[in-house]
Amino acid sequence: MTQSNDFFDKLLYRRQFILGPRPLSLEGKWNVTPIKHSYHIHTQHDLPMVIASNANISLFLLGIAIDPFHPENNEQNILDGFLTSTLTFDQLVSFTHSIVGRWVLIYQNNDETIIINDPCALRQVHYINGNKEQWCASQPELLKQVSSLNLRAEPDLIEFICNKAYISQEGAWLGKSTIYYNCYRLMANHSLNLKTTEQSRYYPIKKLLLKDISEIIPLAANILKGTMTALAFRGKNTLALTAGWDSRLLLAATKDVKDKFTFYVNDMGILSSDHEDIWVPTKLSQLLQLDFSVKSMRSEIPEWFVNLNSRNVTGSRNLPKNKMIFSKFIESAPGININGNGSEICRHFYKLVGEQKLDNLTVGDLIKKFGYKQTPELMTLELQTWFDGVRDLDLKGFTLLDLLYWEQRMGIWGAQFPSEQDIAIDEFTPFNCRLLLETLNSSAAEHRVPPNFPLYKAIIDYLWADVLVVPINPKAKFNFTKKIKKILKAIYKRQRSS
Repeated sequence: MTQSNDFFDKLLYRRQFILGPRPLSLEGKWNVTPIKHSYHIHTQHDLPMVIASNANISLFLLGIAIDPFHPENNEQNILDGFLTSTLTFDQLVSFTHSIVGRWVLIYQNNDETIIINDPCALRQVHYINGNKEQWCASQPELLKQVSSLNLRAEPDLIEFICNKAYISQEGAWLGKSTIYYNCYRLMANHSLNLKTTEQSRYYPIKKLLLKDISEIIPLAANILKGTMTALAFRGKNTLALTAGWDSRLLLAATKDVKDKFTFYVNDMGILSSDHEDIWVPTKLSQLLQLDFSVKSMRSEIPEWFVNLNSRNVTGSRNLPKNKMIFSKFIESAPGININGNGSEICRHFYKLVGEQKLDNLTVGDLIKKFGYKQTPELMTLELQTWFDGVRDLDLKGFTLLDLLYWEQRMGIWGAQFPSEQDIAIDEFTPFNCRLLLETLNSSAAEHRVPPNFPLYKAIIDYLWADVLVVPINPKAKFNFTKKIKKILKAIYKRQRSS
């Protein structure tokens, strides 16, 4: 496939930004905005940015942000509501508490430039440390435009990256470092002071109080309903619908605006019609009259697309699920793609094993939660530093394993796929909201455990009970023919061996 230069320019570094002390002449389509302290924000043409400022304070919001309690508000309305003449950074953080989305927020007063991102750090920020100039950007690949970043060469790290475990875990990294020396990621729940290029934890700040489920249900329901209503105001969007809990909860939140959503499931090129993730949403959509389709991704990804996304995103992968990205690109689907990622923070994804107790977990125990037997010294030391910091912190009601999933799993591995998708579509998870995560986690643990997840079921029932008419995560349909063939094959093997 032959493509024009203009075509590639529109896709190069799509939905990304870079911020630093001078304007750049970058390949692709860019907007350049001069700001305080002689910095310049460069935003790729498809990354929205809004600005609010007064004599003392300047705010810049990049990406998608939603106020679930005022779904009619857009990003400009939200940012204008934050701004006061005496706005402090701590006040700004508190104002973002109920905001949902995938965003980067830049705060400037007369002395400092401080950057934060959404709760799960899905709109990524990377920065260079030890450089004469202070730069940050959405991806290290973009920072290579202003600095010579050298690949790390530690033998144990190279061996780890080439190991089957790393590949099977989809390249899950641990810690704030990257594959480049002196280049770091901004961790979830941390802020970056651009002047010092140091990041600091700013959350959690107050202890979660255990609440009765009757108090939690309406608040969580209103947050989700307001989020889906706000998305509906912005046009027609797509929502992935499977047999699981998270997508069913999001579906329930669309009751009054379901016609503003296109629902789908992807068969990944391997799921048959009797797989629960295919037949369940199909049946549900028929009963509820949803605009639903089963999509396929059987076509291979062309080399030019793989190469371009590798240039856009550090460590861009060529996994089977990445075929979905190319499918979305070919479809040129309008709006935002919505999923239920991040909900695992509230569902005890990482569990204690055997005799383990939270008080005696080691870094080695944490590493195993990621599917690794061991990690390179670099990652192990960084995870130890994170672990020590969390232990010194009053966890404020979150367990160690909750924060491990939130910051080290969702904030790194979980942020990679949305970044890879930026070339095709913007992705959004309604669970990416601190108030929602706090609200769900303030319930007793027994309400948030598998297989029945009583809290989730109660919220679904509160929002739209009809979506429970088809079971959640049922066993696969019984296929009589398939079962008989399996039995006959087993008999045949026994006869041959006898």
